[in-house]
Amino acid sequence: EEVLDVWDAKENTTRLLVECGCCFGDYPPEAVSECSANAGHKVCRDCIHRHVSEQLDGNNNVEFCCIDTKVECKAV
Repeated sequence: EEVLDVWDAKENTTRLLVECGCCFGDYPPEAVSECSANAGHKVCRDCIHRHVSEQLDGNNNVEFCCIDTKVECKAV
């Protein structure tokens, strides 16, 4: 899990950002979720939403696995 402290000049403070394991974007902790394995695999809400939509619409699949691309996680 990659965590960054970023200076926010507007707020005159540092902010904590977490890297999404799918798109590799940096997000505040409240904008990411951890997979059910509780192994630190963090994925942003946009990637989760996109993955769920693709699985339901494209594959008619209701089983969702961890989508962290940095590790091979089989958590459902």
